[in-house]
Amino acid sequence: MRVSAFAAPALALAALAGVTGVACDTGSPASPSAPAPPVGLAGDAAPEDSAASDERVVPKGARLLGIGTDRRSATYPTDLATTTDAGATLTTVEVAWTDVETPYDAGDGDAGATSVFEPTLHIAGLVAPTYRARAVLELDVTGDRARQVPDDLRAVPWNDPALVARFVAAQDYVLAQTRELDVAAYVIGSRVDVALDANERDAGGYAAFASFYVQAATAARATRPGLRVGVSVSPAALAARAAELAPLWDASDVVVTRLDPPLPSGAPPTAPSPAAVAAGIDLAARTAPPQKSLFVLGVAYPSADGAEAQVAFVHDAFRAWDVHADTIAALLFTRLDDPREDEARAAALRLGRSDDAAVTALRTVGLRDERGRPKAALPALVSRARARGF
Repeated sequence: MRVSAFAAPALALAALAGVTGVACDTGSPASPSAPAPPVGLAGDAAPEDSAASDERVVPKGARLLGIGTDRRSATYPTDLATTTDAGATLTTVEVAWTDVETPYDAGDGDAGATSVFEPTLHIAGLVAPTYRARAVLELDVTGDRARQVPDDLRAVPWNDPALVARFVAAQDYVLAQTRELDVAAYVIGSRVDVALDANERDAGGYAAFASFYVQAATAARATRPGLRVGVSVSPAALAARAAELAPLWDASDVVVTRLDPPLPSGAPPTAPSPAAVAAGIDLAARTAPPQKSLFVLGVAYPSADGAEAQVAFVHDAFRAWDVHADTIAALLFTRLDDPREDEARAAALRLGRSDDAAVTALRTVGLRDERGRPKAALPALVSRARARGF
């Protein structure tokens, strides 16, 4: 395995300058006092939001509001300006192990070897602090239904020393490339119960994964003292897999849940109710281990079912958060912008779906459309956030 960390800062800076048209150097980032103007907050409130002022709200307190942004986008700086102006000072920096450690073959007998390198992580570390944005940093090892590990490790148990060592090397690289980030939570694995239940539970996968996780979390804290580490599971698993997950929570600083994707079901396919997202938030808050901060990720609903439904979802999500304000430390809406069709189709396939209804739903979960034009849900979110002091 070859670690190419030395090349990352220069390449990342070059990429940032190329996609944004902003001159960059290897010194301090642009002054936080003069960020790019926010884009896409036209209008103070959606028509459907007229009752917002009549609702009893819980003040922000120490809670964190987040909206996912894409560090690979040419509009990443202005996207962060938009989200932080909306009160969402938390963003996402997500990467899979298989995106960091990739096959390497230079034709010199290295066939089958791997290299550790990912050029966009440093962009997040360079840009996010400029907008005073904190991050949930997620290094995924499980994906949606299966492992996200290098090919030669797919049949290796989670607690195998070689697998652990390879992951820790990739993790060290990720933490080094994001050293400038203010990381609110570092998450190892996304919805790990889904992959473990689908492929490995009968083989003792939970116990082996717990051993892997404890070693990885310990190594992460040694690399970056004070880092708050967690692992992501589905809301249903918090209760249904409580015994299996207990060793993970014992080794965690935060509890992280990622909500179920809002996919249509039935024949003909019907979108879930907007209230279903709030129900997932409520379930997570009621069943999460106590005495640990709860981060709720994956908060999303498609506008394909109508702008009014997406606005109602935003309202319901904030109401559910207020009910559990003492439990839920952070709530993170999945995406600022809709993904491209190819991204939505790939996401659907990872979830075991290829039908047009699922792709359409996943393609419309953003608060703005693919071109950055705000939907009614965005000013509704801004109204709800400002009412609480975000």
